[in-house]
Amino acid sequence: TGERLSLLAATEENWRTVFDLQLYAGGINIHYADVSPNAQSIGFVGSLSLKPRGNTYGLHLAERTGTLRTLVSTLESQAPRAIGWSPDSLRIVYDSADSIYIYELQSGQSTLLTPGNNPTWSPDGSWIAYRQMDGTGALISPKDHSTVRVLPDTPLRRGMRWSPDSRYLLYADFEGICVMDLRDRR
Repeated sequence: TGERLSLLAATEENWRTVFDLQLYAGGINIHYADVSPNAQSIGFVGSLSLKPRGNTYGLHLAERTGTLRTLVSTLESQAPRAIGWSPDSLRIVYDSADSIYIYELQSGQSTLLTPGNNPTWSPDGSWIAYRQMDGTGALISPKDHSTVRVLPDTPLRRGMRWSPDSRYLLYADFEGICVMDLRDRR
């Protein structure tokens, strides 16, 4: 059977479809999805059922061409919770079993980056924001793996999200929703 995967974007005036694809799979259960910066692919986590293999949990990719494939197969309990695209659309950062990895689309290889979860790539490509094992926020450089603790005393409910200019981080702690300016850490 065919399933339709659509990504909608909101503008002030109305909704518009930015990605619409007819997929042929036995079933798709998407927990989290993110469109690539070049708008050619959607990376998603959850389960995918392609006959005759049955359910496959992990990191999947739907391309505008109609190709649907599993990039990283995991156990259901280790399925990624969050992903983020590199600005050049060639890599995806994801978490699995409380570890953060970078998946290279060209080589098909994953590289362990650091322990943690809920990663997101900054729009300028300089940093990956993530939730450390103690629940606080940090940034890690995808180039040299240097780490900066940005919220050392603040337990986060989930991960952090970037502003389009990579200057601000949005996060939720147990008090509410907050925005931090990375220039002065306020």
